[in-house]
Amino acid sequence: MKKIKISENFQPNIIDVESLVDEDVMSLPKFSLKFIEIIGNIFEKIYGDLMRELPEDYNPIIIGYDHDGINALNYNINLVKQYPHATIALETNPMAPKWISYLLRDEKEFKAKGTMEGEIPSPQRMEELQKYRTEVERDHGQGLLLWLMENNRNVVSIEHDDVTKWIKEDKNDDNLRKRSESMGMSWNRLSAWYTAIRRDLYGLKVLLASKPDIICTGFYHAIKYDLILNRNGERSFYLLDQISFSSLRHSDFGKIWKIAHNLYLEEHP
Repeated sequence: MKKIKISENFQPNIIDVESLVDEDVMSLPKFSLKFIEIIGNIFEKIYGDLMRELPEDYNPIIIGYDHDGINALNYNINLVKQYPHATIALETNPMAPKWISYLLRDEKEFKAKGTMEGEIPSPQRMEELQKYRTEVERDHGQGLLLWLMENNRNVVSIEHDDVTKWIKEDKNDDNLRKRSESMGMSWNRLSAWYTAIRRDLYGLKVLLASKPDIICTGFYHAIKYDLILNRNGERSFYLLDQISFSSLRHSDFGKIWKIAHNLYLEEHP
């Protein structure tokens, strides 16, 4: 039976979106054998069954990015442009496709007829429309979704409709807060990582159902998908600026993953 086995040679392609980092250090430290054993065993218990349902030859392109790093958006667009017929899975606000469809509808009608929903728009409405487009373009996930929808690309969401509710529920769960603190970590720091487990379980179900050719997501989710799928990083691209690269390179995410996943296993034996 195929199991989750993390490659000790995992090394994604890291793209410096600011061209500020010395290329000689544009790589991640190798995972220790202890990390591989501990995280591999934890991931197997939680994600193993879903991973085994995926075809052996499923090998998507995975693009990871920093949500706060808007400089990466153009790099992401240029990467997906190379695959015009690909289905692309995104981590984005579940309501974003609907909101952006309204934006594109209104812009299209105004360009063709000078109206929106059959009426000449007020200066205030025009200003609000432009303001919303600017906000979307400044958010990596929604900015990418906007480009994909404008270009009629095939898109699926790996984010559950209830993700905002999940985040709020977990963050305000006093029992989880106490358990986290008993494990030596602040719940304010851990809660998002804990909720990410539910999010990634749902994301794996989306991969199983639609088998997208490209997955675009925050880089910690990207790393998890890479490791769960037993990849070496050859078809993975992490779009990072200097700050996010330093954060990833020196992060103790292995420790945080261990605590979050062990807590999840206690809650879902």
